Amino acid sequence: MSHILSVLSESDDSTRSFKTIDDLSTHWEKERGVRNTISERPKYDQIHLHDVEVPKEHRNRGIGSEFMRDLTRHADEHGKTITLQAAKDLGATSLNRLKSFYRGHGFVNNKGRKKDYRLPGNMYRRPQR
Repeated sequence: MSHILSVLSESDDSTRSFKTIDDLSTHWEKERGVRNTISERPKYDQIHLHDVEVPKEHRNRGIGSEFMRDLTRHADEHGKTITLQAAKDLGATSLNRLKSFYRGHGFVNNKGRKKDYRLPGNMYRRPQR
């Protein structure tokens, strides 16, 4: 656990890159202690973030934002849209705060004029060039 604690305090490495989404997921799970489930839909150039959970004792330190920066950077490098289902069922106390967090990383609500029926989830982020 002390290894995870020391790694969790690392500063953001904006040059970090991962070959595959599995490499990214494994790095965050094994090296950083952040549980996550991510899948790809290669036929549709999509990544779906099923869940991400920073250990309670390490929250509010920017670790979730660092994870999202790695995920969005990977998606941008590979031209993939990220989809997710923002919900309180994994321990979030406020759905509005959770959606605000994702909006801060470039996600939009999948509804109204921005509704894309081809995408799963209630939020998405197109690749940035």
